[in-house]
Amino acid sequence: MLTGLSGPTVTLSRGDPHEPATDAEAIRLIDAGFAKAEDPKEEKAARAKIAAAEKEAAEKEAAEKEAAEKIEQGEAEQPGNGKSNRKTANAKQA
Repeated sequence: MLTGLSGPTVTLSRGDPHEPATDAEAIRLIDAGFAKAEDPKEEKAARAKIAAAEKEAAEKEAAEKEAAEKIEQGEAEQPGNGKSNRKTANAKQA
């Protein structure tokens, strides 16, 4: 650790070694200037792992959004899906 840090489950002083629970935690501590990596190769691997996970999550989110948009467009274009029938029925009653 480059600086002291304490919380509900950990108290660290400057110079204390710390093995973060996750790669994301380790990178946050490094990026914030609270810690430095003991092994630059491990830091690089952790950053690559996090970047891959973020990319995968973004791709999944984009695919889900695209699928939802297609469903919405498909429902709007299909006669007899309930929405069109209600509008027609309401128009006939008026």
